[in-house]
Amino acid sequence: MDITLIQSHLKNYGFWATVYDIGYRGVNRILRYDSLRGIWISFSNLNKKYLEAPPQFEARFLSQQEIASLARDPESHVSAPFAEIALAKDDECYAIFDGARIASFGWYSQKPTLYRPRLTLHFDPSYVYMYHGYTFPEYRGKRLHAVGMSRALKAYSDRGCKGLVSVVESNNLESLRSCYRMGYKVFGNLRVLGLFDKLWTFQGRGCKAYNFSLETTPQ
Repeated sequence: MDITLIQSHLKNYGFWATVYDIGYRGVNRILRYDSLRGIWISFSNLNKKYLEAPPQFEARFLSQQEIASLARDPESHVSAPFAEIALAKDDECYAIFDGARIASFGWYSQKPTLYRPRLTLHFDPSYVYMYHGYTFPEYRGKRLHAVGMSRALKAYSDRGCKGLVSVVESNNLESLRSCYRMGYKVFGNLRVLGLFDKLWTFQGRGCKAYNFSLETTPQ
């Protein structure tokens, strides 16, 4: 973590949050340690201002053909195998368009989903798990990711879903702040400890209400 990033953290998040981030990164130089916040939001808790996108943008779910096109774009960080796995379990991709171009997108699932290699996230299927959100660099700073999540939340709420759940690393202060502004709340913590080829997972008490857990798979 370079001095410029430390100064930026101090300015934006304060002393103790910066110390936590430095410590978190330091521990991960020695062993694998993930400290994750399980978060949720319902439509009633949503800050409704995020439903409004700038006039030139359109928001909707992608078709399978559009997903295939997205997977051919190396800048999207969506590979063909990733898209195939997501579509095979009926996941959907909700995107914001600037004309014909995708500016921002996120993936949504009601089935167990690979969080990271060897770790599969399980959750209550009456909620929708939001994952792999991405905004192309030239569109950042317009809060399009928040708008996309808000529009997707409304769409799923109209279908009868209770809301969205997601996972954010505890030191990802920018993402957490953005989620809190939208109306997300933390319901519990997940932790992962890895040493050599072994992985252990731990769930906080708040995770039980959402059937939230990480399942490890062999290497």
